[in-house]
Amino acid sequence: MKRCCGVVSGKFFARMCCVLFVPLLLLPAWAATPLSLSDSRLRNRIEVLETALVLRNEGARMEAEGNIPGAMEAYGKSAALYPDPALEQKIRSFRPDLQALRDRIASLEG
Repeated sequence: MKRCCGVVSGKFFARMCCVLFVPLLLLPAWAATPLSLSDSRLRNRIEVLETALVLRNEGARMEAEGNIPGAMEAYGKSAALYPDPALEQKIRSFRPDLQALRDRIASLEG
């Protein structure tokens, strides 16, 4: 394998493409039918992702309007359908820091 400036040479790349991709073109026509079986699963997944996006947009709208509890609920439903660390962080940012409240209560009771 000849390298030029850290890149594989063009001949090697062309040969590997032929070895890897030409057999895919030679598959019989019946090989495409199992893919059609997954079409319904793919459509269902797309519907779930679209629902998650609608809920996320609804949460953003509610947040802009000042409806934080509603936004948290919509964001939570969206995160349940499509886990997103950034969205989960946003949900956590809405929750108050209860430790500061506990410390305050303890100091008042003590």
